[in-house]
Amino acid sequence: MKARALQLIREGGDVEAFALELFRYQRDRSPAYSRLVGDVEPGSLAEIPAIPVSLCKDAIFSTVEDGPVFRTSGTTSGRRGQHRMADTAAYDEAARRWFEACVANAPTRCVSLCPTNVDSSLGHMVRLLYPEAQTFFDESLDVDGAWDALAGGPVFLATTAFALAWLFESDRRVELAPGSVLMVTGGFKGRTRSLTEAELDVRARLGEVRRIDEYGMTELSSQLWGAPGQGFAPPPWLVPYTVDPLSGEPTDGIGLLRFVDCANWSSMVAIETEDLGEVRDGRVFLRGRLEASAARGCSLTAEEAHGA
Repeated sequence: MKARALQLIREGGDVEAFALELFRYQRDRSPAYSRLVGDVEPGSLAEIPAIPVSLCKDAIFSTVEDGPVFRTSGTTSGRRGQHRMADTAAYDEAARRWFEACVANAPTRCVSLCPTNVDSSLGHMVRLLYPEAQTFFDESLDVDGAWDALAGGPVFLATTAFALAWLFESDRRVELAPGSVLMVTGGFKGRTRSLTEAELDVRARLGEVRRIDEYGMTELSSQLWGAPGQGFAPPPWLVPYTVDPLSGEPTDGIGLLRFVDCANWSSMVAIETEDLGEVRDGRVFLRGRLEASAARGCSLTAEEAHGA
């Protein structure tokens, strides 16, 4: 199954047929998933039972008992969701290929304000794309070190939204070299405050830098990339759709986001997020969070460290 998932990522193929086969494979090998879905037999992508991400705090949906584990962010927010996989080969292949497809002419030098802990899927992605990245966020953000590192030639600045806001609390300013790219991820899903795009004030602090946004989560092996206001583009092996939050029925308008991710071959082929959005022209547009959903996301790590 791993070889076929890698082949689908590399060469394309019938995503729906493979996803339906993955569902049966995971149902038969994952005790938690088997208990959740029973004897249901889906006939389409939207009929594959999606695992709510909140359940990943209480159960491990995996076909293996041992392997790498990614965990949701947060140090004081309670239980953390878990995503166990057989290995990271499909994750790594998916991340590299879609990054290269979506982020043209990316600089070779990287400054990272993202988490460095080994169980962070975001940290893993940054290390994968930039093994020699200069990292300035551990338990806290090294503000002065980060500003110093941004000076010089073209740079790929990888950051969560709250880490960037934290950086901007300093009165320093560096005009990034031409060709630089600012990657922002995580949004503002924190608990203690809500930031607006204006508060980031990117142009005034970094100059005319090209910005890209990344959308991903612990429970996925794939990422979506986009530009501000233009939505997020999913890779061919990841299918997004929305459902009515009350009925669970697919909807064409704003609804709860679900993803069918064929790179999740050894864990969860379908997940249900707590994010509201809509899918238009094949792109995902975020519209906020489900009311009363728990705070989560990679920006939460920076928010909690800042508060501490």
